[in-house]
Amino acid sequence: MLYDGRGAGSSDRDVTDFSLAARVRDLESVVRRVGLARFPLTGHTLAVSTAVAYAVNHPDRVSHLILSDPFAAGADFYSSIPPMAQVKAMRVMAEDQWQWFTLSLANAVLGFSDSDQAAKLAAVFREGMSSRAYLTFSQQFRMPAGWPHQPFERPWSRVCKGD
Repeated sequence: MLYDGRGAGSSDRDVTDFSLAARVRDLESVVRRVGLARFPLTGHTLAVSTAVAYAVNHPDRVSHLILSDPFAAGADFYSSIPPMAQVKAMRVMAEDQWQWFTLSLANAVLGFSDSDQAAKLAAVFREGMSSRAYLTFSQQFRMPAGWPHQPFERPWSRVCKGD
């Protein structure tokens, strides 16, 4: 099962709280609604912190924790991936130039290799998140100092870093 994260896709779009606690509450709501008792949980890039926090708070419900392309802090994400470093630099333009911003982001993600595909991807970005939600998320996205606060008590996770 895959769900749309807070402020994106079919989820409420103009939310203002993108805190880790709010994202974990969203995941808890999805799990409750679907009725999952025990399940494998995957977190990819921006969702890694949510997956880990959920697993730490609900170790009895998570059978396996799979982390894909994790990073230790939001600053690491924006500095280690070239397109994300560009996005960080352009963030101030997102509010007033949302269409240009999403097209620039899409081109950066695709390595400036296909402008037609970039235009389609930019449209998906705009349909999936408002500029206000994006700006709020990017300002709030931080990992707490010393995170995670609790040690893992069980060896049920395997961390794999992408190429």
